[in-house]
Amino acid sequence: MAYFGAVGLSSTLLPGVLWSQVQQQGTEITKEMIAGAEEISGLKFSDEERTAMVRSLQSMRGNLQQLHKEPLDQSILPAIVFDPVPPGKELAKKNKALMVRKDLVDSGRYKSFADLKGMKVAIGAPGTGTASALNEALKKGGLKYSDVDVVYIGFPEHLPTYKNKGIDASITNEPTMTRAIEDGVAVRVAGNDITYPDQQTAVTFYADNFIRNRRDVAERFMRAYLRGVRMYNDALKDGRLAGPKANEVIPILVKYTTIKDESMFRRMVPSYCNPDGEVNVTSLKKDLEFFRELGLIEKKDASVDGVVDSSFAKAAVAKLGPYRAQAN
Repeated sequence: MAYFGAVGLSSTLLPGVLWSQVQQQGTEITKEMIAGAEEISGLKFSDEERTAMVRSLQSMRGNLQQLHKEPLDQSILPAIVFDPVPPGKELAKKNKALMVRKDLVDSGRYKSFADLKGMKVAIGAPGTGTASALNEALKKGGLKYSDVDVVYIGFPEHLPTYKNKGIDASITNEPTMTRAIEDGVAVRVAGNDITYPDQQTAVTFYADNFIRNRRDVAERFMRAYLRGVRMYNDALKDGRLAGPKANEVIPILVKYTTIKDESMFRRMVPSYCNPDGEVNVTSLKKDLEFFRELGLIEKKDASVDGVVDSSFAKAAVAKLGPYRAQAN
């Protein structure tokens, strides 16, 4: 609920009341709830923005409910898996960017990275890749993380918050990045290809139980996953979903993701997954050290090498062979 704090609702009882409603299984999340928030906060959102907020809250509740169903024991540790950028691929570097509110760019308040000092900057959540990406952008202006006012706002909410001038800048991913540019409320001033090239951003989990007791299934799952990744990559061309498999992949994305506008997939910069499952360990180690500096890592012996397991990806590639892109 950090979003509400960023747009001026944190001093009211609304965030707690709304979140308690969201957590109730039978409570429907409605635009009327958001309208009530507007009355209390003095803000005004469009119907489209309310719809986006409802989707975000529904997604948050659904994720929590799904996590509560998972049978996890205390021995389970997270395993970071892959989504780096291999040589010759650039689109994953650009589907996340440093954005600045358009009026601040137009007025000359923002001209360079150094001008971020004192600004209110939104990222998705603490201890995430967006925090480290912001830190790298600040370094380019000779600034420290403490030189900006960092607020935590879900990516879909960056758009209405920009419109209400609740933030000055952000690290934003797609499709919100494209929507903010098209709506004329923010400017993409630098992509990750400039601020943090080849950053490792995606994580997934293999439960300790899954690894120890069902290794054969875990290996087969990885092979199936990489087949899907390779099909997806064959849909990519010139930083867009415009490759030979695009017409097959986009309908699948429309069906199984929250983005239901097929044209948006063709306009935005898509994410990228390494088709051979290779991990950018250097990037992960840099992020880990940054999180230590922020005091987010309590265990002194926590290490990247201790949570990255490349054996499943290597086994999958041994069966599938190295990835070879389809000719465009």
